[in-house]
Amino acid sequence: MIKRILGKSELLRHVLILLQGTVIAQIIGIAMQLVLRRIFTVSDFGIMSLYASAVGILAVLATGRYEMAIVLPKEDKNARAIFRLSIILSLIFNVILLIVLLFTADQILELIQVHELIDPTDVTDINLVKYLIYFVPIGVFLLTIYNALNYLFTRHKAYKTLSKNRIAQAVSTNAAYGVFGAANFGFFGLFFGYIIGFVTSIVFLSASKLKLIKGEVGDTRENLKKYADFPSKSLPSGLLNMLALQLPTFMIFGFYGSFVSGLFDAITRVLNAPITMIGRSVSQVFYQKISSDLNEGKPISGYIKKSSIRLFLFMLIPMTVIFFFGEPLFAFVFGDDYGRAGVLASYFAPFFLVRFVYFSQSTLFTAVRKIGVEFRQNLIFLLSQITALLLGYYYFKDFELTFMLLAGSGFVCYSFFILALINTAKKADQ
Repeated sequence: MIKRILGKSELLRHVLILLQGTVIAQIIGIAMQLVLRRIFTVSDFGIMSLYASAVGILAVLATGRYEMAIVLPKEDKNARAIFRLSIILSLIFNVILLIVLLFTADQILELIQVHELIDPTDVTDINLVKYLIYFVPIGVFLLTIYNALNYLFTRHKAYKTLSKNRIAQAVSTNAAYGVFGAANFGFFGLFFGYIIGFVTSIVFLSASKLKLIKGEVGDTRENLKKYADFPSKSLPSGLLNMLALQLPTFMIFGFYGSFVSGLFDAITRVLNAPITMIGRSVSQVFYQKISSDLNEGKPISGYIKKSSIRLFLFMLIPMTVIFFFGEPLFAFVFGDDYGRAGVLASYFAPFFLVRFVYFSQSTLFTAVRKIGVEFRQNLIFLLSQITALLLGYYYFKDFELTFMLLAGSGFVCYSFFILALINTAKKADQ
């Protein structure tokens, strides 16, 4: 099926190389989840998902999205200039962020306690959450370096190194989770595993292909101006997309507390697995291929249309299984506490099906520099998710109906986004 989807042998080979490491990494992660979900509480995962969401949103702001332009220049020296520019921008951003948090951490913690998102009488939890706030800039800085390295390695088709790196990251992250979990570190143990995983990955990539980072560097100011549409257009678009994906975590945490947030975390982890395992690999290689095809004047619309249909059929079976058998599957895999999450996951299955199709090819908008289209899409999606959350909480007053509204609005939005993707490819051929 994957061979039919990808068609060309070079693209297939590159995707399969990435997929090997991704699948092994996911197997490690899934296997460890069976243990970790019994070591850490549902609330632990809920709090950690909040930290990861904050890091993900701020990482979009940190670099101005310049790292996405690393794949585009014809000359390697300009790609290196953009890579270093991304790191410098991230460093400046996170130093400023740390200074801000030093003055506002107490107020943030007070808001968390007032809304009883953690036990206000648990001194240990209160102190850990406060430290977690201070460590947000560390997570943001590491994530931006990791992303920049991934784009640099994608540019040079270093997919074997990226594949091995994903395995190394999975091993280090989950080993740390296990060690700190056994030592009863609570959700802070999840934080240490998160950080150790990124550090391992960055060191591995940097040491493996140092020559990709070193070498002649182009004019930083020239590239800053040439790709100014990334911070001016891609940044707002990416921020809207990240907000739409992560805002539900914050709002569910605030509306319903850490337990329901932990259920939502389990749902998104499971349903995001195909995107992480296959969609990300396809998207990474797809971006490099489409950029190359466009530079050579090759048509792309026929390929986009066919692959959209085949990607849909490819993911139809696993999402159908989740739709009909979510409750017993989640209860069996994660424990009885997660049976309810399985029921809720069935609502999200159609949404994540179409999202997989879109995500695998969404880098097309960046490749053709039609970032405005993506901005409008992300704005629509964000507004639909906020509306669903507010209706569910204030009108229906029920978290299960809230989840149904989130899933339904997401399905409708991404179905239309796929049509826009195909239409953009047609216009690129003209």
